[in-house]
This record gives sequence, structure tokens and C-alpha cells, in this order.
Amino acid sequence: MEDQQSKLKTNKKPLVIGLGIVIVVIAIASSILLRLDIGFSSSTDQVVQTSQERIIYQGKEGVDALTLLKENAEVIEENGFVQSINGYQASEEGQEYWAFYLNGQLSQIGANQYITKDGDEIVWKIENY
Repeated sequence: MEDQQSKLKTNKKPLVIGLGIVIVVIAIASSILLRLDIGFSSSTDQVVQTSQERIIYQGKEGVDALTLLKENAEVIEENGFVQSINGYQASEEGQEYWAFYLNGQLSQIGANQYITKDGDEIVWKIENY
């Protein structure tokens, strides 16, 4: 009887250790995701992914890219140039700006001039000039 109890205690140790490792991994992963400040919003039909230096959203047939950005984020613009998105401002001292990408390519026209189509991928990210 004592021998069986000893075996049960011995068999539980790897299980407890494994469970502890899983808990630690989950805690670390959660901490990393929170620090990345990634959020998702579905205020319109498209999925929006945001972080401190990037926002990604899908085009919507017939709506310009700047209007969609304003529907999905808090935007400050000056003379047609985006200065800040969701409180993240490009730094003039750091020679930064919010770049507008359309389907993986840096756009050659302003976001207020580009009329999006369903399926377009619009990305704004802070870059240096």
C-alpha cells in the first residue's frame, strides 16, 4: 500500500511541473501581447489591426482611404498630411512621418484621393525621411 502511494506521488511530479511550465508560458505570451499594444476594432465591416507604429485596414468600395482611416482611428491631420493616429505622433525631430501603403506599395497619391475597393489592404506606418 505504501509502495503504491509512493508511485502515485512520483507520477504526479512531472504533471505538476508540466502544468507549471504551461502557466508560465501563457503568462509570458500575455505580457508580450499587452506590451505590443495590439488592438482590433470592428467599427465598420473591415478588420482593423493597430499598434503604436502601424495601422492596417481593408478598403471599402467607393470610400477614400483617409475617410476609412478616420472611421477606424483617431486622426489628426494638417493640410492633408496625417500627423497622428490614435495618439501616436510622428516625430519631426526624428524625421518621421506616417507613410500610406496601398496593397504593399508606398502610395503615390494622397489617402484622400485614393478611392478604395473591397479587398484593398491599406497600411499606415511611421517611417523616416
